[in-house]
Amino acid sequence: MEKFIYRLRYIGIDMVPSPLKMTVMNLLAKKPMTGYSLMQALEQQVGWKPSPGSVYPLLADLYKAKLVQIKDEGRKKMYSLTPQGRKALKMIVTQKENFLRHLQQHMRACSLIGNQKENEEMKQFFSIIRDKESHLAWLHEDAIGLRNIIFSFADHQLTRTQQEKIKKIIREAIIKLRKIKIPTAASCGVLHPVKK
Repeated sequence: MEKFIYRLRYIGIDMVPSPLKMTVMNLLAKKPMTGYSLMQALEQQVGWKPSPGSVYPLLADLYKAKLVQIKDEGRKKMYSLTPQGRKALKMIVTQKENFLRHLQQHMRACSLIGNQKENEEMKQFFSIIRDKESHLAWLHEDAIGLRNIIFSFADHQLTRTQQEKIKKIIREAIIKLRKIKIPTAASCGVLHPVKK
């Protein structure tokens, strides 16, 4: 993921912006931040902490493009979006919406040749992407933490015993989660509107 985002940060502002650029601009639209606080916010929201070598050159590029302004507060530099930066962010949001509309059209076309299970998975995938906040937002931080731990295993040569211990923990968690009784919408008297 880091290498992927690192490569994408070189994409120009007139083209589809990089995920890092979009996220940084979105964060700066909410409040002024230092480079360090941006890195912390990125780690908290996305589960990945970019290096200073990714963030500070990006901030410099945004400053040169007059999308970001800098205010010195003692030894800290506070970055915030300029009015031009806010306009650029609106354009990015429009590009994202156009992309999602285009993706939805392709998914509809694919549903004509897929089976029912694939169609449902595509609908679910699209709704997760489309919705700004998932109804699983309360689980986001823990899910990111779990994912990061699992991915960190790839950086180490684990012994067979360690591998089995990890698998056992995950299997036990799956069993416990399956035992949680969750009422369905119908049993609660909640009816979801049928989408046409």
